[in-house]
This record gives sequence, C-alpha cells and structure tokens, in this order.
Amino acid sequence: MRYRLNTLLCLAAASSALLLIRWRLRLQLPHSTTQAQRATAEEEEEAPCDSAGIKSGIPPYRIYVYELPGEYNRDIAQCFEGNECEKLGSCGYGPLIAQHGNLQVRNTWQFALEVIVHHRMLASPYRTLDINEANAFYLPYYSGLDCLCTRGCSTHSVDGVLQWLKQQQPFQERRQHLMALSKIEREHFSRRCPLLARSEIRDFLLIGIEQESNEVYRRRRRGDVRPLVVAPYPSYGHFSDKRHPHTLSQSRDVFLLLAAGTRRSNPFRAHILQQFPESTTLSPDAFLHGGRTPPGVLWYQTPECRGQHHKYTLAWMQRALFCLQPPGDSPTRKSFYDAVISGCIPVIFKDADVTVRYPFDSHLNYSAFCVEIDASAVRRDRTALDALRELVSQRNIQHMQRDLQTAAACLQYSFPFHHSPNDAFAMILNQIEVRLQNNGSVDVQPLGS
Repeated sequence: MRYRLNTLLCLAAASSALLLIRWRLRLQLPHSTTQAQRATAEEEEEAPCDSAGIKSGIPPYRIYVYELPGEYNRDIAQCFEGNECEKLGSCGYGPLIAQHGNLQVRNTWQFALEVIVHHRMLASPYRTLDINEANAFYLPYYSGLDCLCTRGCSTHSVDGVLQWLKQQQPFQERRQHLMALSKIEREHFSRRCPLLARSEIRDFLLIGIEQESNEVYRRRRRGDVRPLVVAPYPSYGHFSDKRHPHTLSQSRDVFLLLAAGTRRSNPFRAHILQQFPESTTLSPDAFLHGGRTPPGVLWYQTPECRGQHHKYTLAWMQRALFCLQPPGDSPTRKSFYDAVISGCIPVIFKDADVTVRYPFDSHLNYSAFCVEIDASAVRRDRTALDALRELVSQRNIQHMQRDLQTAAACLQYSFPFHHSPNDAFAMILNQIEVRLQNNGSVDVQPLGS
C-alpha cells in the first residue's frame, strides 16, 4: 500500500512536470533561456555534462512511455515493500537519511534503476503522450526486479509482457524500443531470467548498469547486438541542484578505504580483503570517539542487508582520499559511484582478460579521476597499497579531485528531478539520441584515452 501511494505521488509530479513543459513550449520560452542568463564560470566547468542538456528548449526526439499492466512493474515493486534493504519508495530513490548542503543521502537500492528510469521518463520533457509523435517507445517492465522478486524465475512474466508487446502497433511496425535493466546484463541471459534470450528484445536499445565484459560470451549468447547504454548504479548520494558538492575542503584523514562486505565472492577479492588488517562496522563518529586517530588504511564492512552501513558509507568515503574498488560478483560495483559522489578517488583494477565499459565514456575521461592498478601484479607479489603509493607519486592529487568533482554530477541521479538538467538521467537521454542518430552504433572510448 505504501509503495502504491508513493507511485501515485510520483505520477502526480510527473504529470505536473509534463504540463509545465508543454506550457513553456507553447509560450516559446525555452527552458535553457534563464539558465544561460545565469551561467557562471563555475557552471561552464561542467562541460562533460552540459552536452546532455536541452539547449533549444525543444527536445531533439520524443519518447512514448507504454502504460503496462501493473503486474509487470507496480506489482513487482510491491514485492519488496517492507524489506529492510530493498527500498523503492520516493520514485525508486528510497527514504531520506541525511541532507548535507545540496547532497541528499538516501537509502537507495543498487538495483533500483528500472524504477528510477521509469519515473524519470514519465516526468521527462522528452516524453510525449502522442504515439504518432514518438521517435522511440519505452517499455517499463521491471525485469531485473522480477527475477529478484521471484527468486530468479521470471519466465512467466517475460512470456506475458512480450505477448502484450506484440499487440502494440509501434512494435509491429518495428519502431525503436527502449528498456532499462536493474541487474547486470549477464544475469538476463539465463534460463531463469531469460529476457535477453528472447528474439523480440534483440533490437531493443537497453539501458543497464553493466554490459557483459566478455565479448565472446556476449556474442555467443545474444549474437551481434548493439552495446548497452551503460548507466551508473544508483548511489546513496543525490544532488538537489547543479552546485558542486564541497568535497575538496574536507579533511581526508584516511588514505585508503575499502567499503565492502565480508563475502569472498572470488579469489582475487579474498586476496584483497586479507590486505586490510583493521576493519570496522561503526560510524566515523563512533569509531573516533574518545580522540582515537583514524587509521591510514581501513576496511569499512558493509554486509549486504545487515547493519547500518547505508547511513555511514558516504560519511566514511568523505574522510578518505582513495577508495579501493575490487571486483565482486562482476567487474563493477555500486561502491564506485558512492566514492565518486563523496569525492573519494576510485582505485580500480585492470585485468587483461576483462574489458569494462563505464557510463558515458565518450564524454568522461575516467583516467583523469581514477587510479588504475594492474591486477596481475597484485595477484603475484604486491599489495594494493604498495601499488597505489607508487602510482599516485606520479599524479597531481588536486587535479584528480577537481576532475572527480566535475564528473560526479554526471554519475548520480538528482533528487528532486526537476532540478537536474545535467545528471545521469540527462546523460542517458543524450546517449539515446546518439544511438538514434547513428542507427544503434556508438564509439567506445577506453579508459585512458
């Protein structure tokens, strides 16, 4: 019931936003006019994100959002109502934990992308209610959540939603369709979560948190299909306006932080966890109570769905200079985006056998604000700390922090969303435009280019 009420509130906000957009367009008052008049030198530094905004006030393309039967989205989301860690209220952003200036800390679930994108599409100036005006059609099926809700067996729902889709005229006419995936691409290949094994989805333009890094495996499972629009995992942090967060001036008395659970999901991760002798589950204030000095290297333990770490992860990251990002069940993790938003320089691992695509890599130069460690060297005879110290001795930390601060706006989902012309969702819309113009192709910029 609570989720249904939150959904109605979100839909009301979306309807109001759409009416306001139409009123502006009717009066020939581009949304960007007043923004341009107020532009400052600081805002001009946000160039990587500015390309995602609507410069003329008229969207370059239109999206029609299907109204699916509730069993394929709303009812799936209600499956998680009352759970301790899977919070989907407030349009998918979860409940507010704290507000620090323009940074909201929310208990946002890492698998909330389908809900967030759905509500953002409903409120977007790119949305049209006229099916004949649309350039693309968004299918708001919560496939990833469906797999989680049914404990990994969504075959019945996939059959039902595709049967519904086949009855829609735009699909029959082979028009461009869009969809978001809350779980990583690989997990949608399986028999138990079979969405991407279905031929009806082959021509969809998909928005997802991780593209399968093994291209040979990907082609074998899906054939010669277009790349995903890779989107950030939803983080705990959300900016409420365009201002930069004040991260550079904060005291960063922890040199290297690892925020991770205790599960050894692979040998490399287990090897990394052994390199952190000091760990805690306490908040920074509780840990430092009584004048205790923060350690230079610390493992903040974040066991899944246990404890209060969702309240304090960003607080610890705001005290740290570097945040280590070892792979877990897959090469990418939500913690990477928590670190970016907190101003903590991400430390990632380069593996010769894995090619990871990061969000909006044609706009953002990740090598400017990340440190990349050779995973093979750490496997052999080096600690992550030693490798990091050697690499950062050759880098300008302040420059990296500035670039990180600029990139942070692009890699988070702002809330409330009417204040967010240049956040991750705006970047997603920009990537969709590029794909529509290039018939589904995209230029991928590797890390370091």
